[in-house]
Amino acid sequence: MAHATPKGNLFEYLPMDQWEDRVRGLDADYVLLGHTHIQGIRAFGKTSVVNPGSEGLARDGGGQACYAVFAERRMELKRIPYDVERTVAILQMAPLAQHVKDGLAAVLRAAGDQAKVTRPMR
Repeated sequence: MAHATPKGNLFEYLPMDQWEDRVRGLDADYVLLGHTHIQGIRAFGKTSVVNPGSEGLARDGGGQACYAVFAERRMELKRIPYDVERTVAILQMAPLAQHVKDGLAAVLRAAGDQAKVTRPMR
């Protein structure tokens, strides 16, 4: 498990198609990564790289919490819808600067609108 990539900068932001050299030589069936907030699985030889996505700020379509489940020696990506407006209301009570809350609310709402249009329910 690693935040961004198993070899490299903690905040390295690489698209999935550029992960191969970061996992080359690792003795692992699965490498779990985050940071990009983009859900996906990609195999590089015997190693599968898994990004479960984001529970609240998915960058590939919001309004759904993304996660991964490993069961019976198989990794599966899942999504479930959540109430974006309720999340925004709770966010407004957080002890953050208003411009930060407004920025996060805009991302949540835009991503949620995108998900309604482009993502089928699973």
